[in-house]
Amino acid sequence: MDRISPRRAKPRTYIATICSLLACLQGAWAQSVRNPDVASDIYAARLDAVNSTLNSRTRESGAYVFWEQAGTEGGAPKYFTFTGAGLINYDSNPGAVATGAVGDWNVNPDLTLDFKKQILTKVMFTATLDANTNRYLSMTAGNRDEVSLQTKFLLSEEEPDFLAPDRWGFAYLNNKLTEDYNTGFGGPQVKFDDISVGYTNQYYFTRSFKKATPGNADNFAAFDLSVGRRQASPSAKNGTYLQVKFTMSHTFNDDWALSFSPKAKVTYRDSPAQRATLWSNDLVLAYTPQWLSNLSGRAGEIDFTESYAKNFSPANTAAITDNNISVTIAVKWPF
Repeated sequence: MDRISPRRAKPRTYIATICSLLACLQGAWAQSVRNPDVASDIYAARLDAVNSTLNSRTRESGAYVFWEQAGTEGGAPKYFTFTGAGLINYDSNPGAVATGAVGDWNVNPDLTLDFKKQILTKVMFTATLDANTNRYLSMTAGNRDEVSLQTKFLLSEEEPDFLAPDRWGFAYLNNKLTEDYNTGFGGPQVKFDDISVGYTNQYYFTRSFKKATPGNADNFAAFDLSVGRRQASPSAKNGTYLQVKFTMSHTFNDDWALSFSPKAKVTYRDSPAQRATLWSNDLVLAYTPQWLSNLSGRAGEIDFTESYAKNFSPANTAAITDNNISVTIAVKWPF
């Protein structure tokens, strides 16, 4: 039998090793980018649910505050709000894959800068810049970073009258630019440009379910309907979508509030022509202790969230299920 000399064996060994590494990297890459658009939408729904929960101290829902006076302390309006959030999360599907998902814990710090200003008599402008990063303990293929900029024009009075019997709600034009990166914000994996028009309405109630104004309510309900277009890179993610969401929130006292936010998004892809439906349900228990506000000197909140999402798609690789359980500590600085 011919023997292979060590000198001849080395190149073969190197080639075999490199091929093995490439195969592993290819597998990790495939898992990390399998369905980043669905993963991004699931994360956005969870973040929106947390922001929509009625704050037990201010008695306002942050995601539905459409007036610049909100959050001020008796002086001039504060147009900016900076939010820092630290999140510990268990994700049942880190790679957003259809089969073979292995759950893992991850940390997910999030920084947000919000701006709100009444630019015309009945037009409010809002902008939100968000950056977050995902780091898993063992399923590192699911690591991802994301930056988004959302701008919105709303038909809203400077001081909406929530007790008026003829109040019809708010219409809006929204644009959201999202870049989903590989680990370390290096090289965008996918880009989304979503533009939509929508209608939203919200209702505040006392504990006895009488109509109330923001700041004096114990119960909150909101409805949002929008239709939009997504232009993406890669173009296989291009499509038109219809989205509807509800929010129901209740405060127990000055420390605790509970909310439930179901959401459905139906997307019609361009090529190949197909329809996908993403259902997401988020249950949030919000704890707003005075000691956290005193410790930070600002508004503080601890959120316990349970999220379940399922994406129905004719493409087998995009038919995914994801379940998340998380604890978030968020602190806000209006200025």
